[in-house]
Amino acid sequence: MKTTAARAAALIFANSSITNAFPMPEKSERIHWMIRPSNAEDKDAVEALLNKSYENLLSKDYDADLLEVALPKLCNAPLELLTCPTWYVAEEPDTRKIVGCGGWTPKSPFGFCEDIPHLRRFATDPDYLRMGVAGALWERIWNDWCAYASKEDSKPDMEVFSTITGESFYKSLGFEKMKEIMVPLGEDCPFPAIHMRRPNGTSQ
Repeated sequence: MKTTAARAAALIFANSSITNAFPMPEKSERIHWMIRPSNAEDKDAVEALLNKSYENLLSKDYDADLLEVALPKLCNAPLELLTCPTWYVAEEPDTRKIVGCGGWTPKSPFGFCEDIPHLRRFATDPDYLRMGVAGALWERIWNDWCAYASKEDSKPDMEVFSTITGESFYKSLGFEKMKEIMVPLGEDCPFPAIHMRRPNGTSQ
């Protein structure tokens, strides 16, 4: 028998209007965000950011019962990600408050897709949306990825499992929708997402 969360997940794609309300990244001429690799000491701040961002934005497209189960899993920042040299936090330059996070890994975190570069846990503090935080993170990620790709025999694609809410944001970065999927966040917690890919050879 399906759990409440599983039933809610099954209805998302059928009944959602898919608002794609995640704002587009914009460059800011006023604020120069500090972008640095994250570390284990950032865990509490990053998890607070993820929770604030996802709780605020995902409610537009996901059922409350599903989010109640999924958010603790989505907002967990594992040590392997926090200590990954290509996963970053964005800090407010004066206060050093963490207001954004995101990065990539050479392989997918899941075992049911190809092992190609994969964007991971992109989020912005809702109080800092449309202020260039996401754009600053993406610029750092793009530079990393180009350096990585230059060492490969053929320039690889990049993938992301986007939330429904974030689809338009990733489209603005050049990602294309492949298909709708269910990401297994845990037992009895299939989470509706969008499998997206940025074709190789695509310019920034």
